[in-house]
Amino acid sequence: QHPLAAYGAAMALTALAFAVRWYLDPVLGNSARLVFFMTAAAASALLFGCGPGIASTLVGVALGDYFFFPPRYSFATSNI
Repeated sequence: QHPLAAYGAAMALTALAFAVRWYLDPVLGNSARLVFFMTAAAASALLFGCGPGIASTLVGVALGDYFFFPPRYSFATSNI
């Protein structure tokens, strides 16, 4: 398989994880923020190799942080 196809498939799995998490956000609220992304990253690593798995992990954590961790829609951190 072509390396670019592997990375594209890994990003597709990450996008699917984002879509599922976004759809379930009213139900899940502030719980299970990264579970779907880590599942996509694990599947990407198993199916496509280490590089696509790492890429999926980095993109998933960035998406999860921006969209699902308070303050939402920001990479800033909230005061603890």
